[in-house]
Amino acid sequence: MLENDKDNTAAQVVTSHGAFVPRRVSIVLTELRAGGAERVVMHLSRQFVQWGIATQVICLGQAGALADEVRSGGAEVVAINSTRGFDFRSLWRLRAVLREARPDVINVHDRASLPYVQLANRFAGRRPVVFSGHGLLLKDNGRLRDRIFGRRLDMLTAVSQTAADEYRRIFTWRDEAMVISNGVPVVDRCPALREKIRAEMGIGEETFAFLAVGNIKPEKGYDDLIEAADYLNRNTNRKFNVWIAGAFSNKEYANRLEGRVRELTLSGCVRFLGYRSDTMALYLAADAFVLSSRKEALPMVLLEAMSSALPVVATRVGGVGDVVEDHQSGLMVSPFRPVELAEAMKEVLAGQGWSLTMAQAGRRRVVQDFGVEKMADQYLQAYAQAARPRVLMLGPLPPLTGGMATVVDNLRKSALAESCRLEVMNNGKITQPDRSLLAGIMAQVQIGYAVINRVIAMRARIVHIHTCAKFSFWRDCLHMLAFRLLGRLVVWHIHDGSFAPFMAQGSRLRREFIRWALRCGSAVVVLSELSRRAMVEQEPGIPWRVVYNGVPVPDKTFTERQGSMRILFLGNLTRRKGAFDLVDAVNILVSKGLDVHCCLAGGEVMPGQRAELSDYIAMRNCGDHIEMPGVITGQAKEHALAQSHCLVLPSYVEGLPMAVLEGMAYSCAILATSVGAIPEVIEDGREGFLFQPGDIETLADRISRLERDPSLRRAMGSRGRAKVESKFDLAVMARRVLEAYREVLAPDGRREAT
Repeated sequence: MLENDKDNTAAQVVTSHGAFVPRRVSIVLTELRAGGAERVVMHLSRQFVQWGIATQVICLGQAGALADEVRSGGAEVVAINSTRGFDFRSLWRLRAVLREARPDVINVHDRASLPYVQLANRFAGRRPVVFSGHGLLLKDNGRLRDRIFGRRLDMLTAVSQTAADEYRRIFTWRDEAMVISNGVPVVDRCPALREKIRAEMGIGEETFAFLAVGNIKPEKGYDDLIEAADYLNRNTNRKFNVWIAGAFSNKEYANRLEGRVRELTLSGCVRFLGYRSDTMALYLAADAFVLSSRKEALPMVLLEAMSSALPVVATRVGGVGDVVEDHQSGLMVSPFRPVELAEAMKEVLAGQGWSLTMAQAGRRRVVQDFGVEKMADQYLQAYAQAARPRVLMLGPLPPLTGGMATVVDNLRKSALAESCRLEVMNNGKITQPDRSLLAGIMAQVQIGYAVINRVIAMRARIVHIHTCAKFSFWRDCLHMLAFRLLGRLVVWHIHDGSFAPFMAQGSRLRREFIRWALRCGSAVVVLSELSRRAMVEQEPGIPWRVVYNGVPVPDKTFTERQGSMRILFLGNLTRRKGAFDLVDAVNILVSKGLDVHCCLAGGEVMPGQRAELSDYIAMRNCGDHIEMPGVITGQAKEHALAQSHCLVLPSYVEGLPMAVLEGMAYSCAILATSVGAIPEVIEDGREGFLFQPGDIETLADRISRLERDPSLRRAMGSRGRAKVESKFDLAVMARRVLEAYREVLAPDGRREAT
């Protein structure tokens, strides 16, 4: 079980990856054997523990040679003890370990472990999975398996760009892979330890010791190193040794190497040390490091040698060139070129002062760019990327008008897009009002086909559906059913203030279907506490979550407006929105001699509504005081808000109207009916005035009062802006939506109404 007695200081880690810092991490690999990837895991786990992140290292096979060192750093090591082949019992054991540990992220460090992790994770809560590619010693014999399980990763990292390109090819990974260079601790020189090791080797300071570290296998190019040693032996008078430290992972190759050493009579010069647990001591005892590999990603041994202030000679393969600057921090040679390798070794052997300068430059390079803390911080960045929910959001978008379209557009532009892998698709009406029924049906089929394809292509875990009563909801139910069949989580976002009555209407079968469809959602978002209470009366078993609408707040305040009283209305030009009531109120004010100007900005829901309202204005003889610019968006709407003294919304039915919030953000005094969530936003007499729907006399009286008292409307505007900043800012809304996403993705499946 993942436990850590240290205080959880992970949140204090200074990183550049945003707010997400995992509390618990599970790192998975086959075995903690003596290899480069395994040492990365060792250093990584130690650093995480130091930062207060509970860290568990899961070995699918045996624990391995480095297990005790990992445990000594404070991390837990769990050995699954898997047998050869695909072991279903080990899969079940891994599932149990993950369920008990409840990590925030799983980091896999070898291809063999990936299928186990992906399958076990599916039944253990679906945590984000990050794969970290290390070596380039890859075979294509598992490519189908790699494609199947690699495509379902949440993040791919690799130790070099070469490795990243290789793993993207093998996994057919479409996204970018994050390059995270290996990191090593700084090794301080220790003369006493150097003397001890060299005495054990039977050499004095007069003998120059070259060190090579890595398991004995062809990819390491040790046959080239032996040929180089023979060339060097014949072309220098300086006494030297070549130490090769590494496990004999390929016995046939090792026997061939040993035979070649005997054949060249180099037995006293080239020495195979086998596996050594004291590699760091060998770096201190050696005089130079040699990397003869034919294929590498970013070898840990190279970084460790440079950190130990050893001059290095390395082949120009993989990510080696990202570390070694030729003739600055080391010497670079071509692979498969023993003579070229020998000449570089000879150059190091001869130039003691110059070699020391190069070694110190290499050490500074590693300390600056390849430290353990920097590596661990970049892994946390990768974890944060992996933890970002993949979300497809469906709703109307501009140029469509209305509060729902504004909310969707605002969320698309908010910080939510930085915290999620968010894509937004327009599922609003895309055909002309006079289109045929068949054209409408075909348009909806096209929308459904497009969104389902997008969900699959982007591998979205969550589909966020913005909806309202009547046709919109019935259409969205069809989308919801398709998403649930695809195994996606659905978040409903209800914008309609009349949705509770909609749920209560019609036959019992109809009512039950609506409740069932909402229960299929992992969360249902409503716009106000009033809406939540009304919904709970209809269906108490649904995890209703209140997320107030939010709007961007302009940097500038607009309290000092000059000129005659300007009134702004934003909404559809319908009786339901109270547009006709506002005309009557303006008519009353004009008849009393008040100098007011009203802007009715909006469009029509049904053809002829604008013309009907124009005729109504003409009948009231107040046309000189009212303008109808149509739908205004973008800068035109911002300009209208900035010029207006008050915003009026005399609606009969509302949820949480965006127009009210936008007016408050621009320091407008608000006059609105006491419907929907408006009383939760406007306190009568503070941010504006409330009145009952249809009460035209009160509306006219309140406008007149604001016209006579500029200080009152300025105070209301200031208080309204302050309330938006604290409670209805777009950033607040985005944060609440993100909380909803993380809750529905919680592996434990806990869902609470909020």
